[in-house]
Amino acid sequence: MRRGYLKAMEYALRICVLTHPIPNDLSDAWHQLLPNIVAKHRGDSSDLFAAAFEQSLMVLTEQIGAPDSPS
Repeated sequence: MRRGYLKAMEYALRICVLTHPIPNDLSDAWHQLLPNIVAKHRGDSSDLFAAAFEQSLMVLTEQIGAPDSPS
């Protein structure tokens, strides 16, 4: 059941990534928040949920991409 929630979250966030008006700002914010997201949920759930959550975050991180370096 939780896997379904993760997929729904992943699809919703994909829409946000695709439609964000300032992709570099989104990428900056995502890369700042990511360590806190992982740390917050590390001990909260089963190994299966943790693995699915980590996989979902990796996919989203790839889609968001790295922030552009300043010129």
